[in-house]
Amino acid sequence: MKHHSLILLLATTCLLTGVQTAMAQKVVLHMRGDKAFECNISQLDSITFCPDALNPKVRIGIYETIPSYYVQDVVFYADAQTDVTQTSCLLFAKAGDETFTVDFGTFTGTPLGTSKAGASFAGDAATDYYTTVCPNEGGTDFTLRACYTLVSADGNGEVLHINDASVEVPAEYTRWEPERAYTFIFKIYHKIDGRTGDQSFADVFPIALDAVIVENINSNVTR
Repeated sequence: MKHHSLILLLATTCLLTGVQTAMAQKVVLHMRGDKAFECNISQLDSITFCPDALNPKVRIGIYETIPSYYVQDVVFYADAQTDVTQTSCLLFAKAGDETFTVDFGTFTGTPLGTSKAGASFAGDAATDYYTTVCPNEGGTDFTLRACYTLVSADGNGEVLHINDASVEVPAEYTRWEPERAYTFIFKIYHKIDGRTGDQSFADVFPIALDAVIVENINSNVTR
């Protein structure tokens, strides 16, 4: 009976278009705009539901600063173990933590932007690329894991494929509060001159969390 009561509660919050359960422990909260917010049943005690207008919003942007190359065809992994990529941009909880995944949608346009102000964003331009999520005031350690392609800008046909690049997003930056809008900006850059035998291209051209911008829903920057 507790399981059925939980689903009834979620379905009446006006935040969701549906609730799906799997393996008795995981719930997938289907948000408006075809977005999904995944967590374990045990996490629901720490998630606060509130009206759409108050729910936190999150978006992800990526830009690159690699000289003489364009970065394009950015794809993502769904977790730390899989070798299969997808176009949809995901933040997933670190291995060993509770299941917790947020889907931000696909990056449109290629190549990537080349400055923080001109970063490329995942998702729907109609929503300013924001995905509505449930409040998560305790924070969660997330990972962004990606592949991308570098194409020589001088037209000589050189192509480098960067596989399994990842970056951690600490829980201190994911304490999503009601009435807040969060922007996470990641940067792909040239870190190492030259490459030795024990280094991957992901070591030479890594991705890093470059900025976290927190705003009030009315777009006044708070920190």
